[in-house]
Amino acid sequence: MSWLGAFFLLVSFACRGFAVERFPLGNLFEFSVAGAFFAMATFAVAGLRRDLRWLGVFVTAFVVLLLMVASTAWYVEADEVVPSLKSYWLPIHVTVATLSVGIFVVGAIISALYLMSDRGVGSERFWRKLPPAATLEKLSYSLHIIGFPLWTFTLIAGAIWAREAWGAYWNWDPKEVWTFVIWTVYAAYLHARATKNTSRRTANWIAVAGFVCIVINYTVVNFYFIGQHSYAQ
Repeated sequence: MSWLGAFFLLVSFACRGFAVERFPLGNLFEFSVAGAFFAMATFAVAGLRRDLRWLGVFVTAFVVLLLMVASTAWYVEADEVVPSLKSYWLPIHVTVATLSVGIFVVGAIISALYLMSDRGVGSERFWRKLPPAATLEKLSYSLHIIGFPLWTFTLIAGAIWAREAWGAYWNWDPKEVWTFVIWTVYAAYLHARATKNTSRRTANWIAVAGFVCIVINYTVVNFYFIGQHSYAQ
């Protein structure tokens, strides 16, 4: 079912592209559809090597919620993008950013489950259906270790694109700043995860904080901060 869901999301993404006659990653609505696809695809691919049926309900719930918000609050009619987005960097930079966010979504869900299982939140019957806490923690790490290099590429590619579009690699744009904040938080997570003196619980709290920063970046920053990325609303 996860593959079927990913397929329909990909079809929806492609249909949007045909409707707007461009690469459909020019605003928050389109980014949300792509992010939902990558989250579902990440879950499906990860499930090829292990039984992750227990995770499906959580990933699906997130994807459905995201699509509901995107379709009601963030939907915009098909239209042209601003001139600065008419670049070969759009499908490169934004696609990799969306892919990394999709991976971070699944990683954050697993980190949250690990933190709750570590504290015994909820019924014992529920947790018996899930893998042990140590397995959850390792699975979350295996996803974040993939997502972080992709986000690093996003940051670097964005700087190169900014140089071509606006004449400088760094402009202190709110979106640029928060992209770097997200990178820093996930770097701190990986450092904490590799440090023996830091507990796995602390490291996973940092991972969850990284995802909270992503949510802030694509909601609060998009709507309440004026900058060179304001067209992404």
